[in-house]
Amino acid sequence: MELVAILIYLFVLLLPLLVLLVPFVLAWWRGAKSIQRIHRLYRRALGITISRLFNINIEYSVVGPLEATFEGKNGLGVVGKVFLADRRAYAYYFIKVFKEINDGVILELMTQRPPGCSMLIISRERRKLLEKALGYAEELETIDIPYLSEFLVMTDNILAAQRIFDAFIVRELANLRKYLAYIIIDYSSPQLEIFFEINDKKYAELIPRILTLTKRIVDDALRIPPRKSKLEVMKMLKKALKAK
Repeated sequence: MELVAILIYLFVLLLPLLVLLVPFVLAWWRGAKSIQRIHRLYRRALGITISRLFNINIEYSVVGPLEATFEGKNGLGVVGKVFLADRRAYAYYFIKVFKEINDGVILELMTQRPPGCSMLIISRERRKLLEKALGYAEELETIDIPYLSEFLVMTDNILAAQRIFDAFIVRELANLRKYLAYIIIDYSSPQLEIFFEINDKKYAELIPRILTLTKRIVDDALRIPPRKSKLEVMKMLKKALKAK
């Protein structure tokens, strides 16, 4: 009887702690399952879209619960990384009530010939990225593109860069501004780098739209004859934007 009384006493004593721990345990279990499911969704969506647009079959590899890589090559090379928000944390579900939480994707394209200019398109809302970019962009000139005030656009060849911004590209950049962090066009490999965000609610729409936009920008940039003198500052800029 004494043992039973002790167990009951311990249970009552520990009950408040158990009540507090249960939500965190459930969040961890649910989040771990969700992360596995989301990797499957993103693998399929990226694979289908890249295959359709670039005729490349990618290999998507999960290198950790919150990170995956993908790559493929068929004349044009594709390399990328996926960064997931940690759904195992209880705070994730609390914050999600008040705002959208996105996952990040970096995609790099390697082309067989250089584009006609170097160019940076970066969201003005990404303050930290913007500060890093401005520190390396002294050799670039700013372009004012109508209807794209949300982005800072800089290039080493204004006349060439202006030819890239047709009606479709301007419209899609404006419509996708919440999810686009930056786009870099460079003479050296990777010739295009883009960082964008997606989530498990809108990924099926966002991935095809953003990658279609990416292909249009690449195609337009490659139609322009490259400058004889190549700008080296973009190499440092790409490293700076990736640094945490």
